[in-house]
Amino acid sequence: MLDRARLTPSDTVVDVGAGTGLLTFGVVERLDEGWAIAVDVSVDCLEELLRLAHEQRTTGIMFQLGGAEILPLPDAHADVVVTRSVLMYVDDTAEAARELYRVLRPGGRISLFEPVNRKGTYFATAVDW
Repeated sequence: MLDRARLTPSDTVVDVGAGTGLLTFGVVERLDEGWAIAVDVSVDCLEELLRLAHEQRTTGIMFQLGGAEILPLPDAHADVVVTRSVLMYVDDTAEAARELYRVLRPGGRISLFEPVNRKGTYFATAVDW
C-alpha cells in the first residue's frame, strides 16, 4: 500500500486512522525531510504511538486528534493521504472522501485499503467518484 503511494523523501503524508502507527512508522522510514501526520480519534492510540516513537527514537511524526470526516488540517496541506481499514467504520464515507481530497495539494495522492465494511458495501461503490 505504501509503495503504491509513491512517497518521495520530502512528502507530507497524512495517516488517517493511524492507531498505534503501523502505517505511520512505515511512512517515516520512507521519508527524509518530510513529515508523517498521524490522525486518530483515540487519544489512547495516539499516546501509545507517541510512546513507541520515543522508544524507537523516531522523529518526523506529528500527532493530531481527529477523524476521517473532519480532518484537523488546512486545505491543500498534504502530498499524500494513506488509510487502512478505517473507512469501513465511518458513517459518512462521502464526507470522508471529500475531506481526504480537501487536505491534498494539487497532484496529491491517496492510497487506501478497505475490506468489505459492516454494511456490505465497498468504498469504491459507496462514494460517487
